[in-house]
Amino acid sequence: MAKKLISIDDSKTGEAALPEAVNAALRNTYGLKSDVDAKLSKTEAASTYATPKRVGALDVTNLAGLRRWGAARGNVLAGPVTLTVPGDSISWGVGSDGNAGETLPAVEAQQNAYRSVGWVAQLRRILNARYGIPSAQNWQGIRPGWNTGAVINGAGVSGTSGPFGGMGAASAGAVTLAVGNSVEFPVTSALGPFTEIDIYYWGTDSGVVGAAAPRVSIDDVAQTTPTGAQSGGLKRITVTGLADTTHKVVISNDQSAYTVYLWAVNVRRAPNGFTVNRIARPGATAVDIVGTYTGASKTRLLQSTIMPGITDLLIVPLGTNDQGQQIALTEYRTRLQDMIDTQVGGGGCVLLLGEPPAAAPTGAITEQNYRDTMKSLAQDNTHVAFTDMRDLYGPHAEAFGMGLYPTSATVHPSAKGAGVMANAVAELLLLPRYA
Repeated sequence: MAKKLISIDDSKTGEAALPEAVNAALRNTYGLKSDVDAKLSKTEAASTYATPKRVGALDVTNLAGLRRWGAARGNVLAGPVTLTVPGDSISWGVGSDGNAGETLPAVEAQQNAYRSVGWVAQLRRILNARYGIPSAQNWQGIRPGWNTGAVINGAGVSGTSGPFGGMGAASAGAVTLAVGNSVEFPVTSALGPFTEIDIYYWGTDSGVVGAAAPRVSIDDVAQTTPTGAQSGGLKRITVTGLADTTHKVVISNDQSAYTVYLWAVNVRRAPNGFTVNRIARPGATAVDIVGTYTGASKTRLLQSTIMPGITDLLIVPLGTNDQGQQIALTEYRTRLQDMIDTQVGGGGCVLLLGEPPAAAPTGAITEQNYRDTMKSLAQDNTHVAFTDMRDLYGPHAEAFGMGLYPTSATVHPSAKGAGVMANAVAELLLLPRYA
């Protein structure tokens, strides 16, 4: 159905279609998907166009799409409120150590910088500081690509059971623990100090065969005694009451049969506050969440990335690599809609986040085209909002001059640039009202 033009006199009869030049201007200004061919009354128009609302430094399309988040945040002092950010290298933190890319010889030193000064890490610290609650590292994957320093003792690989399975199982996905296999996080691992830990795994209803629960030991003390196959889909074991320090964690399969499908842990330093999950892969596009998988495999990949029913707010900053690879806009929109449907179906909401500008993007499909697609999704989905970091940064050269990038030719923000992002998003997420 074609969009309609607002009538200044409430008349809605007898109008001809607008000239193409006018339609083109309206499509560009409002991100319309079709031509304008008739008029609306002012009353009807108010509900037709989702005019962006100014929130601090940001313009937000469909601010009311975050109302579920506002309600969930009301529980922040009683229990964990969870944000999940599936992103690319910008969300992983590349650039925040002062380098344009991952070039330092001391890789662990780089990863520690990303864990502390990338924009997602800064957002976590800003939000928890508001309530005086200590922050932890939160979500940590198992496979080597997540850089957690986990020791994998004989475990296999499942590319269809962990986040970003579309990128292949070489370093992403999940692990499979046959009898006798285990995963160990030493005391010196990237988990850091924590008082609570969640262990995520799959039950048989997820489509995996012979799924069992793992045995979990903390500091060589068994915390669980699993028996037999486990029904259900996305499952987690939670251990609480630990001292606020680093711990040795061993997750194993010591049953006589069955397989444990294990894909992540999540650590916290308090039973309340904000959990902000950094689930990002350098080079990732919206397509890479699922890739070409369908059916139960697709569902597992979406659920392991999003954690519906656990995640209160899903922030999706994906688009830079989509533009670089010239992903078709129809494909891009479909993949984002899959993520939206998964998250909203679990009772949460979504913030689509346009990333900072690239230095010199090329290609027939522009950065603006991908932002317009995000904006259109926010207009078409009740529980989805959109905002764009380009409004915050301005032109790339100007942003570099202010120190928001470590070099003039990178898309990766510096620690300062990441802080600008984190502060603006935190301001949006701490609003008293979403309407």
